[in-house]
Amino acid sequence: LLAILSAPLLSHAFYLPGVAPKAFPDGEVVNLKVQTLVSPDTPLQFDYYQLPFCKPAKVTDLPENLGEALAGDKAHTSAFNAIMKVDEYCKTLCRKQYTGKQMEEFGDFAVLEYRANMRVDSMPLSELERYEAEDGDGEG
Repeated sequence: LLAILSAPLLSHAFYLPGVAPKAFPDGEVVNLKVQTLVSPDTPLQFDYYQLPFCKPAKVTDLPENLGEALAGDKAHTSAFNAIMKVDEYCKTLCRKQYTGKQMEEFGDFAVLEYRANMRVDSMPLSELERYEAEDGDGEG
């Protein structure tokens, strides 16, 4: 009994599968994962590629950790990437022609304030806090 009670005192660190941080050397390409579209107005979640966003040449389902599996979050590869310690601004991801129906679908999701869940190194990416409407009125 004494050995079991003292065991936590002997350990200094722990490891949870899928949670270990990765060190990215300067200049390494960092791939960003996409997951779901979520809204504060409705509990319905949609897969990121439910909308016709830019895609990589091949979309692959990525392995998930236990927490993601239990929450039902499925991560996919994306066309987004970053380079460690390299600043880039306003880079075009792709150019697409959208149909009227696709633009209407984007509008439907925008009205319900859907946001994309994205991850890098199993950590959430930042979330949009403010946007500028066409008429110049900002909301946030």
